[in-house]
Amino acid sequence: MNENLLNHIFTLDQLKKQNKKYKKKKQKNFLKLLSVFG
Repeated sequence: MNENLLNHIFTLDQLKKQNKKYKKKKQKNFLKLLSVFG
């Protein structure tokens, strides 16, 4: 396996993790907004 490919896979994995965190954060903020207006 060449190093470039490994780095690429690692980067994709990191992006996926960040994306999950971001989505969770967004959901929390959305729930906060709902509780303010609700």
